[in-house]
Amino acid sequence: MTFISALRYTFPEMRANHVNRTNRSPDSESVTASTAEHVEHVLTDFFRLFAVIGFVAYVPSMWGAISSRLWAIAVVDTIAYAVIVYAALSRGLSSHKKLAILIVVSLGVGTTVLIGTGMSGAGYIWLMAAAIFSAIFGSVKVIVASIAAVCGILGAYVLFVVLGHIETDSSIAIVGIVTSNLVLVSIAVSYVLHSLLSRLGCLADAQVRLSQHLNAELEDNIAVRKSLDTTLQAKRNVLRELDHRVRNNLQIVLSLMSMVPNDAAGIRELRSRVLAISAVHDSLDPAGNALEVDIADVLAHAFATVRSDFDRPGLTWHIARSEAVSMVGIDVAINVSIAATEILTNSARHAEGDEVEILLDFNQDGDCVVIVLTDTGRPPETGWGAKTVRGAGTALIEGLFEQAGATVTVTQSSGTRYVVRLPLTSARRTS
Repeated sequence: MTFISALRYTFPEMRANHVNRTNRSPDSESVTASTAEHVEHVLTDFFRLFAVIGFVAYVPSMWGAISSRLWAIAVVDTIAYAVIVYAALSRGLSSHKKLAILIVVSLGVGTTVLIGTGMSGAGYIWLMAAAIFSAIFGSVKVIVASIAAVCGILGAYVLFVVLGHIETDSSIAIVGIVTSNLVLVSIAVSYVLHSLLSRLGCLADAQVRLSQHLNAELEDNIAVRKSLDTTLQAKRNVLRELDHRVRNNLQIVLSLMSMVPNDAAGIRELRSRVLAISAVHDSLDPAGNALEVDIADVLAHAFATVRSDFDRPGLTWHIARSEAVSMVGIDVAINVSIAATEILTNSARHAEGDEVEILLDFNQDGDCVVIVLTDTGRPPETGWGAKTVRGAGTALIEGLFEQAGATVTVTQSSGTRYVVRLPLTSARRTS
């Protein structure tokens, strides 16, 4: 891990860029690529800063080198400054090449200044800077190579001083002491910097992973919250719809009560009609669609209720139904249920004959539900069912089927036969 791992959490803008990059590419390869990209940015900024500040130092350095006739220092400083400016302006150099340029320039300037000025110059500083730069931006191999180069340069310098090829005002002992201490300090500083920055890099990566984990949890929580809000809104809509249905049912019950005479038979008829409404709600599936029912279940329930209330000797009850599931809305189901209950009740009460058969046949024909209600008894000469009389029951049946969107065909021969066709499309069919 490199110095940028610590810098990215030191400078807010760099930290934000890092978090954005790692949020987009959380895998380890993307994080490594992002780190290398940050290293390149820092080195580029460093070279640009170095080029600006270096110019301020370059002018007096050149003046001093020329005035002291230190031509080698003047040439090396010029070349080094030109290379730094080139690296600062170049966009095609990788971070590895920029780091190599920085280390080589530091070693070159340090060696030249050390030979030209001796122990009193800044050569030692440049050599130590090479080791520090490698510790900050480089890997362990780069650090070892840089320190080895520094040790080689200093060792060669001491050797040339001992052999008399390089003149110096300091004694050989002082040169050896300063050189050995410089090597020791370079190694120690490089090790400490590399260890510290590696540790900071690990902590930074741990914080990035924690941030990614928290972001993922936050996104999950937001998704759950949206799902809960959607579910809650759906439940509210269902409750609002059910409240509307209950109000409608109460209004229907009140209307039915106003049509019933105040006697025992009337009360029994009212009970059958109310149970027809109840049959619809009994057929609702609380775990599924709470606003639609299978019309076959509703009619079977209504048939059983009327049979229980109006069965008498001489009546035979039959029901036939298909296995198809035909879902209709609650309003449609209530209207059909009450109308069917009314027909079955009238057949049981008014059909005349020694043996009367009451039949409910239910099947599905394409997109229509076909309901056939038949009795084999003779219709009365007067009252409900008479050909020339339209009673309240007949008007109720026709009105209910009309509200449900159904068409009704009535025939009377050896009995009364109702054929009801209910289009599922208008009844809000679901499958």
